[in-house]
Amino acid sequence: MAKRLGIVGNGRIGAALGGALSRDNWRVKYFDARKEVSGVKSLDELGKTSDVIIIAAPSWTNRDIATELKPHAKDKLIVTVAKGVEPGFLTMEDMLTEVSGGHFDHGVLYGPMLASEIANQKPATILLATASSKWSNSFSGNSKLKIIYSDDPTSIALCGVLKNIFAISLGINDGLELGHNSKGALAVSIIDEFQRLLSDLGGDPKQANSLAGLGDLLATGWSNLSFNHRMGTLLVKDPGNHPPKGEGVAALKEIKAKVDFTDYPVLGATYRIVFESAKPISITGHIQAPA
Repeated sequence: MAKRLGIVGNGRIGAALGGALSRDNWRVKYFDARKEVSGVKSLDELGKTSDVIIIAAPSWTNRDIATELKPHAKDKLIVTVAKGVEPGFLTMEDMLTEVSGGHFDHGVLYGPMLASEIANQKPATILLATASSKWSNSFSGNSKLKIIYSDDPTSIALCGVLKNIFAISLGINDGLELGHNSKGALAVSIIDEFQRLLSDLGGDPKQANSLAGLGDLLATGWSNLSFNHRMGTLLVKDPGNHPPKGEGVAALKEIKAKVDFTDYPVLGATYRIVFESAKPISITGHIQAPA
């Protein structure tokens, strides 16, 4: 079994994953643009000395990183924890497929994985989604970080993107201080939209209930440790001083060209609140914005 792991990005999630996997006897090396926290001098060196590489960097940097790693990635696995999209609503799985051209195996590492909890050795279970089944048992071990294999990276990648968007919606509910009853009703509407969106976008709607879908949504939509949840809260609490940003906001902007918002009221309301400065209101447990 491959045991040489390279991690691009020694920030909170990169360091947390590296620490957890090192306890399962992975030999972990980091590359980071900040020299003081980088264990190797270059991406080239990381690529040459790793069998599996985790990209723990913002989504807008992932294409350049994967392209630079490609010459050293033959028969290796490159996965990303980034959950954003590129213009045209290309998921990170779509992007890695393009960059790879069949040269290396690739996928996404998604699920409920709040960095501070993993760093504090609290239990977590996440998905390694890749079409290459030879990696299915690569991360079996005894640490508190359990990694389960999925052979559906297309759907799982979409789950990560949609989860980010809907975490904003749940944050808006909390920013309005509408309470748990409202949030419970909103969550039911979100799961309905989540399943239908997966189908409309070419994924498997059953994956809405996966660790990368419902599992991650519950972890981040109820936690102030989630950036996207905090962004939703700030849009209500202090809209003038916090222009919307982040992977969930970028994905929300890109999805507008892909689906008809009239079929997705929570998605449409969230869009109007984020991009059109609509004032959110509560109607029968839903977060809505005046048309």
